[in-house]
Amino acid sequence: MLMMGGFAGGGVLWQLQAGDQPPPAVPPVVPPATPPSVPPASPPPVPPPPMAPMPPAVSPGPPPPPKKPMSWLWPVLGCGCLAIILTTVAVIYAGRCYWEQNVVPELRELRQEEQPQKAPAETVSPPEAAVQEQPAKVSPAAAAPDPNQAMAAALADKPKWVGKIKYISPDQQRVKVWVGPPNGEFANSVVLQWSSAKNKYVVERVDVVPSYQAPAAKPAPKPAARSGPRPSQSGAVRAALALGERGWVSKVVRHSGDWTRATIAIGPPASEWAGEVDVRWTGKRYKVVETRGE
Repeated sequence: MLMMGGFAGGGVLWQLQAGDQPPPAVPPVVPPATPPSVPPASPPPVPPPPMAPMPPAVSPGPPPPPKKPMSWLWPVLGCGCLAIILTTVAVIYAGRCYWEQNVVPELRELRQEEQPQKAPAETVSPPEAAVQEQPAKVSPAAAAPDPNQAMAAALADKPKWVGKIKYISPDQQRVKVWVGPPNGEFANSVVLQWSSAKNKYVVERVDVVPSYQAPAAKPAPKPAARSGPRPSQSGAVRAALALGERGWVSKVVRHSGDWTRATIAIGPPASEWAGEVDVRWTGKRYKVVETRGE
């Protein structure tokens, strides 16, 4: 069709150039339109079955906070508290042991001293002969605690002193005896403990009686005054002025505590010092050791 249209157009142009009249226009032949193809009809869509209702969504909530790293402060504090508790328990236990071993016996002794004593209490030491004969009468196997033996043991070092029993334990194993000179106050408190191995009382400790006042010591005799010359300020000044002229004055610059050494400045009155003189005590007089100045 395009080719035919082209030839027709060319013929028309040739005729116009030749001066001929153009032929009448012939409408182009249009071929019949082909009807569009129609696809075959498809069956209607089948609707899907109804779905079951979904449960409501549950919110998970905020995420958990991140875990903080463990600090060493809490273990250290725990160990410190444990150490304090153990130390407190140890101190309490040690105090209880000390109380039972030292304070409780003393309290019992004081209570026994305040109560009237039923045990024999001798204010005078037994005769020395009785003390010496007593071990011979009692055999070691049959020996038993006896306050009289405690009295003899307390006076063993002071046979001329007298004693007085101040405390006796219920089993007579522990005895306290005050001892002192015959014509004075009780000076010492002797605590004795019975020894089953030795079958006798053993001195545990010796204390001073609280009410005892020791006799005043006699004052030491004063040394007799020595005769003869002694070191003094006047002697040191005279020795220094002996080097100057008559009418000179002096001034002590320095000296030792006992005046055995001294430095004296000498010179005329109302003027500067002429010099300094070092003197030393020789035992009988002062001797000039050194001079400085004019």
